[in-house]
Amino acid sequence: MSRLSHPAELLLHQYLNDAANDKTSISKDTIKQICDDIADAMQKQFGESRSREFRLRLSNIGRPTC
Repeated sequence: MSRLSHPAELLLHQYLNDAANDKTSISKDTIKQICDDIADAMQKQFGESRSREFRLRLSNIGRPTC
């Protein structure tokens, strides 16, 4: 009996299982989009344009300033 219950979870598990057994592929367009998204995230997190100025966010409320 599977512990997975959500349909999306089941599909993801099946896809990863197929990928591990060389039974699936990813299109070049999808690979390019993934690479572009990762590059954008890296630039946002570590790029020179990164703002070091503190901004209040909901996740900051109730926490001490570091």
